[in-house]
Amino acid sequence: MGASLNAKNNEEQIELEQSTESTRQVLRPGMVLLRNYITHIKQVQIVKRCRDLDLGPGGFYQPSYKDGAKLRLQMMCLGLDWDPETRKYGKQRAFDGSEAPAIPHEFSSLVRRAIQDSRALVGKTGVLNAEDILPNMSPDICIVNFYMTNGRLGLHQVSH
Repeated sequence: MGASLNAKNNEEQIELEQSTESTRQVLRPGMVLLRNYITHIKQVQIVKRCRDLDLGPGGFYQPSYKDGAKLRLQMMCLGLDWDPETRKYGKQRAFDGSEAPAIPHEFSSLVRRAIQDSRALVGKTGVLNAEDILPNMSPDICIVNFYMTNGRLGLHQVSH
């Protein structure tokens, strides 16, 4: 058992080193690319956490519009619910009244860490106060989409 735990720790360390060597760049003010920022192991943990959240109330469902058209994905909202028909946010899903599960602490921590690392990167460009460009934030919604082989979602922007 100890050997497998040691091997897992070594694998995580290698992935961490590879991720810190990733391509990170400031694309323009307020937009930072953190390519390979999340290790493969961490990505698997995130997927497993979402799968666990799906088992309770407010889990994945296939959203649809008034005309009966269905999105080609399964969606689960964390924190708040987003209604694709009304394009509004709320505490409960319109079609079944389920409340959105809370955003897991580890997801919020990841956001905070990414903002801190992005600020450090912005600071290297000579910007004096990176906090003005990348302010603190705490997510109040996280939309998790699951795509089957025929699933897709077109390019879009959601404003809050």
